[in-house]
Amino acid sequence: MLDGGDLIGNCCEYVGTSGLARRNNKKTTKLSASITTKPKRLKPVKIAKSSPPDSVREPTTIRLGSDCTGLGTEAVALTMAGIMNVQYAFAADTDSTKQALLKSTHAALGLPPVVKVFDDIIGRNHSNLPDIDCYVAGAPCPPWSSAGLRKGVDDERSDVLMETVKVIQKKTPPCFLLENVAGLISKNHSDVFKQRVLKPLQLSGYTVWHRVLNTKHHGLPQNRPRLYIAGALDVKHKFRWPSAVPMHPLKKIIADKPSKRKTLADTTNQRVIKNAKKAKRKAEQESGNWTHEWRLCDVFAGKAFTKVMTSCMPCVTKARGIAGGFYWVNYLDRFTNIYELGAVQGFPDWIIDEYLSAASESQVGAAIGDAMSVNILMRVLPRLLFTAGLIKRPGDLWKDVPETAIQGSMPQSLYNKV
Repeated sequence: MLDGGDLIGNCCEYVGTSGLARRNNKKTTKLSASITTKPKRLKPVKIAKSSPPDSVREPTTIRLGSDCTGLGTEAVALTMAGIMNVQYAFAADTDSTKQALLKSTHAALGLPPVVKVFDDIIGRNHSNLPDIDCYVAGAPCPPWSSAGLRKGVDDERSDVLMETVKVIQKKTPPCFLLENVAGLISKNHSDVFKQRVLKPLQLSGYTVWHRVLNTKHHGLPQNRPRLYIAGALDVKHKFRWPSAVPMHPLKKIIADKPSKRKTLADTTNQRVIKNAKKAKRKAEQESGNWTHEWRLCDVFAGKAFTKVMTSCMPCVTKARGIAGGFYWVNYLDRFTNIYELGAVQGFPDWIIDEYLSAASESQVGAAIGDAMSVNILMRVLPRLLFTAGLIKRPGDLWKDVPETAIQGSMPQSLYNKV
């Protein structure tokens, strides 16, 4: 069971907000966030009588540090949540395409450029990193996942997770959020999690919380369970994980925009064709009126993993993002397109447009598959910043969705209401 208390308001409150960047006629309105030349740790200040009633801090910038940054999902999430006074002090990714796509994220949101971008976290002197207020990282998951054969610490990619712990220990940010697959806390790897992740962070003075959250329990129709590890150095307010909210219908993420993802007639992959036809037969056998339910088949999976999901999209992975996603078994009778894969991850179509101007569909699909879910971060990060005393109080767009947003396509109709 997920728990959490009621929150006030629909967006997060802070000083320095001047409006959310929106897409109008494919143009981006730049944000005018107040940025100090020498950022300092946030401190409460006395409120002047002329100040807005919910303004309790000096205009400042929330300095982000990130490794395995990818698309910069944390920046997308904070901006969509109404927190626009953010800037990356540093970021890192070994993939040059993802570094280019990170620039596209900043262009789409009108954010300042990243101060320093590293090619890798390994071998870096973390002591020389800029000071930060919040650290976010999603280390490679194959060492702990079934797709990566669960080799754990025997997989050299596991070193990245341990390195993120060292970054936190060296820079001691007020708060941090790490993300990985749920396999990290499974029976096979629980000792690694406790001794090499949890214990070192606690010994460094952090209060640490961890929980598996599924994207489908937080508004968007994608089955994506992931482990989130949150920590705060000085707990100003009690941290609460977000409670579950209704999942929006799968049909709300269907995109009418043109895409290179076609129908079965456009593929010669016999396994894909066989899986799609098998899914249709199975659906027809289960219900005489099966077309009333939206169904997606993981046609690119091997025989042992092929499955059909009703009213929800299977987990969008890097491999699926490259291959073409999934197959709409009924109604559409085609593959998912890049906008739909982005939508169930929480990316609005106008940001996808920005990505496609910098990379191919398969490259963008791979990055989307590797990304954290925007809706989850929109609900968790503001709560974490509030716990660390970096914002006054968090809001939750996904909890109290306006009726006008429900009527439109998701997630962009929700973001337009910020």
